[in-house]
Amino acid sequence: MQQSSHLRESIIVPWGICLLCTLVVFCGMGMATGGFFPYLPYIQEEGYTATQTSLLITIRCFSSLIVMAGITRYYKLFTLRTGMTLACASLAAGQLIMSFADSYPVYVVGIAVMGIAYSAAGMVPAAMLMGNWFEKSRATAIAVCSIGSALAASVLPAAETALILRYSLRASFRAGALLAIAVLLIFFLIVRDTPEEKGYLPYGARTDEAKKDDSALTSPEEKPAEKERTAQTGGRDLSRAMQACMFCAMLLVGGYAMAAQGHFSVLMISEGYTKEQAAFGFSLMGTVLILGKFVYGRLTDFLGARIASLITLTMLTAGYILCAMPLVSMPVLILRAALIGMGLPICTVGIPVTARELSSAEKYPETLRNYQIGYTTGSMLFSSFPGVLYDRLDNYNVSYAICAAAVVTFLAVLLAAYRQLGQAEERKAL
Repeated sequence: MQQSSHLRESIIVPWGICLLCTLVVFCGMGMATGGFFPYLPYIQEEGYTATQTSLLITIRCFSSLIVMAGITRYYKLFTLRTGMTLACASLAAGQLIMSFADSYPVYVVGIAVMGIAYSAAGMVPAAMLMGNWFEKSRATAIAVCSIGSALAASVLPAAETALILRYSLRASFRAGALLAIAVLLIFFLIVRDTPEEKGYLPYGARTDEAKKDDSALTSPEEKPAEKERTAQTGGRDLSRAMQACMFCAMLLVGGYAMAAQGHFSVLMISEGYTKEQAAFGFSLMGTVLILGKFVYGRLTDFLGARIASLITLTMLTAGYILCAMPLVSMPVLILRAALIGMGLPICTVGIPVTARELSSAEKYPETLRNYQIGYTTGSMLFSSFPGVLYDRLDNYNVSYAICAAAVVTFLAVLLAAYRQLGQAEERKAL
């Protein structure tokens, strides 16, 4: 590794790497989820049942879960740059396979291959890459990367539908494959695993000379405080019992995030809102979610992950409680969408941030993998429970009350984990 005195400081280069990583997340996660949903009704028109088309989503989740289980081994075998490029290539391959589909098994193979990209080109490698390139504003960088998936869900449906109507379903699949290939080529040519490989310091790091100057300007009274702040960034590990509790908490996160977001439109329609109002509410929630991810990242960098999590989880709980009340008015609809949109980033950006806070540097990749497995498993197990309850109770409000309780439970476990690390730090200081 080069001496820091020979490395250059840059603002543009690290954020440029962040934007390229965002494009990979746009393809790997966004095109495999929000970008795939518009295809389902057109696939169903080919003669397949609603169950068969819905099963494609389950297959994608299962494929992603298998890949997530081996994600740390995968990135020991490949560098981040190579691994993310290959994962993005799997997205392109899946799209190409489906562009030639003439039977249901071909669609199954295609979506399973796309599922590889969801995990291997998703937030786990993105968080590790941003950890290498950013010493300062790391949470903001991770938040920007996560915007890629939300942006895909906002932009792709209209573009894909236009391609299908103008040309064909097959043409839309091929266009998606070409986009992924273009992104992976640019990413592979420009990005490196560490800034040192390109002759730069991580964003926010200082050269040896600058550090000496800072040290000379810093009073002795200020240095212990800086050391205390550094101690709060995760140099320890939780007990096994608390790790198990956090895994179970991530199951809840995956469940309430996917279930509540996926049934937001049908909740409003069941309450008496028009389809146009429901579509507006869902679109507003998606737009606020993009902003919320950035806000969560900045809150984390300025106030710390614990306070940022407390704020966002409180907003999410308030949004779910409003959804549990059968209220029909546009101000309520807007407030629901805004609160949930601002609160949901804890379920995406918050996972890598929380994993870094609650683990040592050596255990971070393993902890992040476990949290993502818990999240994905929770999504698979609980995403359909609002529909099941609706069939029995004839309303979705009860489901949102359960989601609110799940958020409060997750917050309690999270605060207990932070408390355990704080107590361990106090004992170490004594």
